[in-house]
Amino acid sequence: LWDIKGKALGVPVSQLLGGQIRDSVRLYAHARTAERARELVDRGFTGVKTGGVEGALASVRAIREEVGPEIDIMVDIHVPPWLTVTPVLVIGIGFLAYLILSSGSSGVTGGGITELTPDPRVAGLTPDDTIRVNVNDVNFSSTELSGNAGDVIEILVTNTGTISHNMVVAGLDDEYDTGDDFEPQPFAIQPGETGRLVVKLDPPDAYRFRCAFHPTIEFGTLTLE
Repeated sequence: LWDIKGKALGVPVSQLLGGQIRDSVRLYAHARTAERARELVDRGFTGVKTGGVEGALASVRAIREEVGPEIDIMVDIHVPPWLTVTPVLVIGIGFLAYLILSSGSSGVTGGGITELTPDPRVAGLTPDDTIRVNVNDVNFSSTELSGNAGDVIEILVTNTGTISHNMVVAGLDDEYDTGDDFEPQPFAIQPGETGRLVVKLDPPDAYRFRCAFHPTIEFGTLTLE
C-alpha cells in the first residue's frame, strides 16, 4: 500500500515515512567455509552468513576462529522435511548461545560498504574479450555465453529490471560460495546500472553462472573452448 501511495503521489516511500535516513546499505555475503569467510572479510565485508543443519555448529566455530570477534555471523538453518519443530528450536538455541559466548553478533546493524577490493586473480589484467548481457526481473538476455579458455573475459552486466541483480560465475569446482567464484563490481547492480565482471579460467569447460539474488530463475552457462 505504501508503494501504491508513493507512485500515486510521485514520491519515494522513504519520503512518506519521514525522509531518507541513510545513503548506503551494509552488505553481507554467504560463506560455507572458514576460508571463504576470510576471503570475504579481506575484501571488505563485515558480516557473513552460513547455514545448514548437519555440521553447522562446527562451521560457525571455524568461521569465528578464522575472522575473529568483530565480524558479524548470521546463521540460516535450512530445515529438511524430516526435522520437527523441537530439534529446530534446540539447534537455534545452541547457535544463539555459541554466538553470544564467542563474543560475536548475529545481527547486521549500521556501517556500510561502498566498494569491495578487486579480485586478485584478475586485478590489473587487460581483457581479451568483452561480453555484454542484460538481466531483468525474470532472466538474463542470454543464458548461453561463450569465449576462449585462458582469455581474460570482461562481462558487462546491465540491470534492466526494477530490483537489484548481479551475475556470479562458479569457479573451477563448479560450485557456488566455495571461495573461487567470480563476482561483479559492484556486487549488487542497481536498476539502470551496469556492473563489471572479469573472468579468467584456463581449462575448457562449461561454467555455470547465476544471479546470486535470484538463483532459481536467473542462471546460464559460460562455455569456454
